Amino acid sequence: MDRRFALLVEDNRRQAELWKAQLELDIPELTAEITVTADQAVASFGEKVYDVVVLDVMMYPRKTWNESDVAYGFLSGVALHQDFSHICKKQGRALPPVIIVSAIQGARTGLFNGAMSYFSRLGCKWIDKPVDPDELVEAVREVLGLPEEGSRDAHG
Repeated sequence: MDRRFALLVEDNRRQAELWKAQLELDIPELTAEITVTADQAVASFGEKVYDVVVLDVMMYPRKTWNESDVAYGFLSGVALHQDFSHICKKQGRALPPVIIVSAIQGARTGLFNGAMSYFSRLGCKWIDKPVDPDELVEAVREVLGLPEEGSRDAHG
């Protein structure tokens, strides 16, 4: 069984710890690493090769941020994805699948729809918060090409 690696980019450490525990329990071949800031995410992504990234779309800009400015949140999620793409290009490797998570379901403004459209064009999966752990596990299994839990091939 090949080891798989996931980068969880979520500014709520408690939430990220829950995702990590669920993913590693349900996908035994997966090791998940948590980053809670955009700086940590970029540093980790540049140092290691991940098979999948779970990205909170509302990661605020690295230098300065205003918690009340939703626009900065969405733009920084897009910028962070672009940072990952740049690192991959520079290192000559493929960008891993990205699963986007977002707490903003009802306020689908123009900017929100723009971010959603950007990630959709790239084939990113989108999961609304609060994240259903089973939905997250299934999304990670799907992008990694792993069999569904409970199938004959799921555990060897």
